[in-house]
Amino acid sequence: MRPHVELIDEKDLIWHNAVFQHADGIAEQRNLSYDEEDGSASLEVRFTSDWSRPAGVHHAGTEWFVLSGSVTIGDTELGPEGFWNAPIGVLTPPITVTDGTEILLFREGGDWHFDLAEQDREFVRPDQELVVLHTSEMPWIDVKDGSPMRFDLRGDAGARPVHQAAAS
Repeated sequence: MRPHVELIDEKDLIWHNAVFQHADGIAEQRNLSYDEEDGSASLEVRFTSDWSRPAGVHHAGTEWFVLSGSVTIGDTELGPEGFWNAPIGVLTPPITVTDGTEILLFREGGDWHFDLAEQDREFVRPDQELVVLHTSEMPWIDVKDGSPMRFDLRGDAGARPVHQAAAS
């Protein structure tokens, strides 16, 4: 379990080579939090060249939030505020990233390992799937109207992953 951290001064965080298996290109990362027991982490990553990685599966639940630049996952291009999430073992399509892009990367329940693959792992449940969202296009529910989980106010924000919306 990651220890609780009260305050972080970003000047204390060191940039170092990013760890991505099976990728072409250069990126650097700084750890915002890191669990030494299982490799779960919150990271800031900046890509210092064009970057790409083929399809495969992560050993951790993996999320990317685009701060600046451009990330293309499968056929979907994400700019700032773009987001994708792949549970452990769920196929992540090929990814390309443009030089200068910055993201927040979150890993939960595992480390940085990534296996090349063409389909989900056999243990993936039907309710586990890749989610790709343009969060800047999602409706805003003001806090004055209550919790985002107030489904009577469409607290789910009517969100449908991009890959599902395209199929509708």
